[in-house]
Amino acid sequence: MNRIKEFLKNDKTVWIIIVIYSFYYMGSLQPKYLFTGDGLNKIIQSKSLIQNKFRSEEINYPLKDIDPGYKFYPFQGVYLLNLGDRHLGQYPLFFSVLISPVLMALPDITFSLLGVILFLFCLTGAQKFYGLHRFTLLMITFLTYLLPFSIDFSENIYTTCMTFFGLSLFLYGIRVKEKETSLFVFVFAGFLIAIGVWLRLEGIFFFLSLGFAMLIVYGIKPVLHLKAFYFFSFAFGFFVGLFFLFNYIDYGHIFGPRYLANIDEFGKSISGRFSQSISLLFAGRLKVGFFLYTPLFLATIIYFLKRESYQKMHNEEKVLLWLVVIFLPLIAFSAPNDGVVNWGPRYLAHAILPCSILTDRYLKSVNFFDSSGFTRKHIGIYLMITVSVIVSFLGFKFSGVAAKQLRNFQIEMVSSKPDIRIFQNAFLLNHLGMGYFGSKNLLVTDLNDLQEIVPRLKKTYKGNTLTFYDSPFSFIPKESKTQDTPLKFTGQNKLEYIVYFLNRILESLFSVDNPRDVLKFMTAAEKSTYLKFLKSNLKLIKETHLKYIEKYEFLVE
Repeated sequence: MNRIKEFLKNDKTVWIIIVIYSFYYMGSLQPKYLFTGDGLNKIIQSKSLIQNKFRSEEINYPLKDIDPGYKFYPFQGVYLLNLGDRHLGQYPLFFSVLISPVLMALPDITFSLLGVILFLFCLTGAQKFYGLHRFTLLMITFLTYLLPFSIDFSENIYTTCMTFFGLSLFLYGIRVKEKETSLFVFVFAGFLIAIGVWLRLEGIFFFLSLGFAMLIVYGIKPVLHLKAFYFFSFAFGFFVGLFFLFNYIDYGHIFGPRYLANIDEFGKSISGRFSQSISLLFAGRLKVGFFLYTPLFLATIIYFLKRESYQKMHNEEKVLLWLVVIFLPLIAFSAPNDGVVNWGPRYLAHAILPCSILTDRYLKSVNFFDSSGFTRKHIGIYLMITVSVIVSFLGFKFSGVAAKQLRNFQIEMVSSKPDIRIFQNAFLLNHLGMGYFGSKNLLVTDLNDLQEIVPRLKKTYKGNTLTFYDSPFSFIPKESKTQDTPLKFTGQNKLEYIVYFLNRILESLFSVDNPRDVLKFMTAAEKSTYLKFLKSNLKLIKETHLKYIEKYEFLVE
């Protein structure tokens, strides 16, 4: 252990490890195959904005001419927001505007590359502003889910970065006294957190939590006389006010499309919200919560809430403590859902860096970095680190298996490029990745809808090729390919067995429901009926049975 500590004393060595691992992590997961589901829909929104020459947010749907009501648009539910005669995505316009130049000029992998660079930028800022120990930088890299979220096609790393630097500038200004700091610093700090809100609404709760933390630590009167806080709050309020005004004018609600698309989920019962909070903070069905991923964060909070430890803290540290103590349960209870299926809750990502700063102070307080002995506290810390290592490793392996599966799936899917693709369930469509843009796509969930759309295709797209897809995935049991039975694990390999086993334990402990709709795979009878109708109305060209995909290619005539 002493050798490890000696090794970690070299700042340059630690940073080399962090940089190499960050890019290795990105490269090994082949992120271009991971742009599915939410990420794919964000790309669709951005590409639509480009194709509309930034004049409209309307989702680009190549088959709109025969389906103007978007009934067979591939992504329904929360992904499609119908406002009058407008068909919009649920994600904020600002993110689409932000990434559109990248989509227009650079390859897809650039998104993950930018995410990793922003991640490293956050680590640099954390070390600069707070003097974090090198071990803490390694902890953020290896023992939290900030890096995994950075390579995804999402706004998470962008808004986390903006919020963190806004918070840091504000606390830095308070630290060196407002007389020695330009008030512009506080205005810019408020602006950064506000811009984060334009990407994700969690920034509102973050700002409110920071305000309450300031009142708790400094008291009402001192805070009210703190000119810096006025400028900080004014800047935040002004730019968030513009955000609300834009949303109200454009969408008819101040919180915008993300809120409107998920509005039904905000009507959960109190018991449902408590279950959701447990899932986000600790664990749930197929979910690793905030404190299970990094137990050191929970130990840190408990340690500093003790009276003797709290009294030794500086005011800045107390503000950070109350910030996370208020923010974490507040957002866990208020979020629209528990993240569905995730390995680390995205709704709580804003708290990772503040908790890391506090953990750095905690480890220094118990002489973890300097002592060579094994006290009871040190053994507890090593055990918590071990838990994080195991969880991180499982997440990495899980993502690696998923990336490999998606790669093979997408290669088979795009091995032929028909003019039109037709799917019966959203599961296959959601995992198309960037291959989605190679053809026109339709989602037709039952025979009645198939009978409705095929005549339209024959009328308008005569001479085009159409491919119908089904999937005989080996990991989907036969009994799961029904209308009413959810997808289950079969335990065909060790990793799958581990995930299945953990899932059963978490279900029995917390009884947390998965809000995702049941995956409606076709039964053999339904598939036979589908194909019979297609063969009687279109000309079958080729039938292909691959490992992951069954393809039935037709000519529209």
